[in-house]
Amino acid sequence: MTSKQATYSILPSTTIPVPRVHEIKRDENGAQVISMDYMPGTRLDKAWPSMTGQQKTTLAQELHDYIQQLRDLEADYIGAAERGKPIIGKYVFHLDGPFDNERQFHQFLFSRSLDTVPDRLRYFATSSFKEDHEIVFTHGDLAPRNILVDEDGHVRAVLNWENAG
Repeated sequence: MTSKQATYSILPSTTIPVPRVHEIKRDENGAQVISMDYMPGTRLDKAWPSMTGQQKTTLAQELHDYIQQLRDLEADYIGAAERGKPIIGKYVFHLDGPFDNERQFHQFLFSRSLDTVPDRLRYFATSSFKEDHEIVFTHGDLAPRNILVDEDGHVRAVLNWENAG
C-alpha cells in the first residue's frame, strides 16, 4: 500500500490526513486497543532539525490550513466527539458533561474550588471567563510528536485523536 492510499480524512468535510481505524476494543486489562492502518513518515519533532526553511514554511502553511478546517467545524456542546465527556490535559483528566454552553462548563470547573474562596475574589475569578466563544472541533493533543511528515516536509498524517472533541 502506498502512503497516498493510506491517507484518509478524519471527517468527510476536512482534508486532514489520518490513519483509517479498523477496530477499537478493550484488552483483558481494560486498556483501549486501536487497530489502524500504518502511516509512513517521520515524527515532526525528529524531522524538524533537518528541514530547510522552505520546508518549514510550507509545513506551517499546511498545519494552519488543517487547524482552520477544524475551527470551521462548529458544535453546540463542549465535549468529546459524539457528545462524550470532555477530556483535558496530557494525563487525561475526565470531566462531567458534555456541556451545552460555556456557562455550564465554567460552573463545573469552579464547582469544587469556589466554596472556599471569599466572595470578593470569587467575583474577580469568575468574571474573567468569557462565555461568548465559538465552540469548535479540536484535536486535543496537536504536538510535533503526533504529526508525521514525508521526506519533502509535507504532512503525511496527524495521529492520536483520542482527546478530540
